[in-house]
Amino acid sequence: MLCGRTQMKKTSDLAGIRGWLLLLCVSLTVIRPAVLVLADIRAHAVIATRLSHLPGRFLLAFTGAIVLDCYSVVVSMVSGAALWRREKYAVKLTQLYLLSIPVVSYIGQQLFSPWKPSRAADPEWVLRAVAAPLLWAWYLQRSRRVRNTFCYMPLETSGVVPQQAPHSASAAAGNEMP
Repeated sequence: MLCGRTQMKKTSDLAGIRGWLLLLCVSLTVIRPAVLVLADIRAHAVIATRLSHLPGRFLLAFTGAIVLDCYSVVVSMVSGAALWRREKYAVKLTQLYLLSIPVVSYIGQQLFSPWKPSRAADPEWVLRAVAAPLLWAWYLQRSRRVRNTFCYMPLETSGVVPQQAPHSASAAAGNEMP
């Protein structure tokens, strides 16, 4: 996201964590982690009760999928919380996470490819794992609300310190000590 001089104006109507940005924050901090954790709990229950006779490679693949889901849960919650707090790095972190979702999802699909066919060609999987994260990343790149919320830097925090004007007549006359 570029923050040019013309984009530094903060408008009150399109700034703050509201609208689509609020939906993204809620999705990253609550919905996505909850869905991933519940899916892992359900998958573990199925494996523990019905599939205990499967070879060790399957259990290793399942463990790999759990690790990928843990990565997704942690980074999703961290990036969502950073957006909520309006951290400087929040947009970039969230974009990186959103762009990593298709890769992580594809790796997760390939872990189980010896036991079940890959869903990489399934339209629902493509929408959930590829299209939705890419649309959210595009939103973060193009949104005026995101730009106004995260690009505005007050003078005190921008690293520029204004020079102080002389306060007395003797300082103005040049009679001050060096």
